[in-house]
Amino acid sequence: MKSRHFLADTFPSPFVFSCAFTALYVAAFLVARIMGTGAPVEPDAKPPGPVPVTTLLAFATLYGLMSGAVLGIFQKRPIRIFFGLISGTFGSWINWGAIAMAVLWLVIYGGVVLFSMLINWSTPAWLLLSDMDLLADALRFDGATAVLWGAGLVLGVGLLVVYSLMSYEGVTPKVSGKSAIAVTGFLALLGIVAVAAAPRANLADAVKTMPQRIDKEVVPPGNYGFDFSGKGGGQWTIAVRSTGIEVLDGLNNVDATIEMKAPDALALATGKKTMFDMKPGENYTVKGDEAKGDEGIRFLNKYKPTLSGFFKWLVRIMMILIIASFSIAPHLCAYDTFLYEEGNIAGTAQPAPPAC
Repeated sequence: MKSRHFLADTFPSPFVFSCAFTALYVAAFLVARIMGTGAPVEPDAKPPGPVPVTTLLAFATLYGLMSGAVLGIFQKRPIRIFFGLISGTFGSWINWGAIAMAVLWLVIYGGVVLFSMLINWSTPAWLLLSDMDLLADALRFDGATAVLWGAGLVLGVGLLVVYSLMSYEGVTPKVSGKSAIAVTGFLALLGIVAVAAAPRANLADAVKTMPQRIDKEVVPPGNYGFDFSGKGGGQWTIAVRSTGIEVLDGLNNVDATIEMKAPDALALATGKKTMFDMKPGENYTVKGDEAKGDEGIRFLNKYKPTLSGFFKWLVRIMMILIIASFSIAPHLCAYDTFLYEEGNIAGTAQPAPPAC
């Protein structure tokens, strides 16, 4: 089949094509945003992030519907408006660009995690994918909605312009091997760097973040000592005062000391063990005030590893790329559908329609 752009060729020019779908792209976001803003929120629920799944799905669905309909209208065949609505929506839901990026990054992350576990199986250090709230925290910052959606939409418009200038080889967009390797290499490098910067649970971090998890209005004032033995362990004192909470290195004039093996302490902090699994005299011992010792053990609960600023921005860049990929997702499926339908008319269609 002659190399051509089956969709863009029906528009007066690539510029008109890009402008038309840029308008739809932005309009879909604005409507989805309004719909998401008006959704009820449970009283005790955590505030939704800047890119809630519901808003992203509404955005993709609206853009897919509108894009498919416009593409069908410009084909000048009424039946293709219906085909466009279906294929455009399906293409947005099954966004192969976003799926490919996510799979690539997950394979890189999973490969590194499995390798590290083979080296040291007993270390429960990799928590990122078992706690999606932790990952979502990277997307929560002042002005996040404007930054993430704004950058995503701008990049998406850029992809629309590039797509309008591309040609096709049958049902496959023509992309040079060098360009494909460069893009894949960039995405893989982004995943490798993100894994290297990903948070890892460790006892030092678990102790130093305790002030964030302690309610000084409820916890009795005093010096709570922690003595964790073994690899990754150490000694710290948590000084709880009505004026604030301070973390001190070493044991300093403690009222109670909790002695525990480092692996057990880290397992308790990360939720791999609970207080029901911890047996006094076997998994831990308390010296001094036993009541304060039992209270101090609870300081380990609900620990989340600290996210570095660098890692947070890597996650934000990844989200921007995913948002941008939706700009051309409906077109890829609509192209296949329209081309197959034209082949049916000409008597040259394949036995089954191509996959979107």
